[in-house]
Parts: sequence; structure tokens; C-alpha cells
Amino acid sequence: MQAAKYGEDVFNHYTYALCGDGCLMEGISQECISFAAHHKLNKLVFIWDDNEITIDGRTSVSTSEDQVARFTAAGWHVERVDGHNVD
Repeated sequence: MQAAKYGEDVFNHYTYALCGDGCLMEGISQECISFAAHHKLNKLVFIWDDNEITIDGRTSVSTSEDQVARFTAAGWHVERVDGHNVD
């Protein structure tokens, strides 16, 4: 909306969100994922740390969701990156 009002020269940036397993377990995360995909917010980037741990402990005790499939199903472009392999 700001790009439409002030011009894309002023508002033409990416927004990044760093999130972990626990963040994606919150209900509002699904609303954000759906909203962003529906409105084609193509300059929104989530960097998700898939470390299999939450405040409750290991994800194996609380969730079995496939997060990559979740984002893909909503219409996001998804890439897997091994942060320990620079190649």
C-alpha cells in the first residue's frame, strides 16, 4: 500500500523474518502464511531454523507437521538450505 501511495522508488524492499520450530507452532503463523500467499507478498522471506527444538522440548513430542509442505501448499516458493554446508 505504501508503494502505491509513495512510489516504488521509496518502498521497494524485502522483509525478512527469522523463525524457529516453536514460532511455526503458533496458530497465527498459519494465518500469516496464508495471508502472504493470498496477497502475493513476494518480498516477504522467512528464514526458518529447522533445529527440531521448541520451548516444550524436541518437536517429536509436540508436532509432526511437514513445514516445507505447509508453505508449498499455501503457494510459497520454498528452498531447503543446509546452513552447515557453504557449497
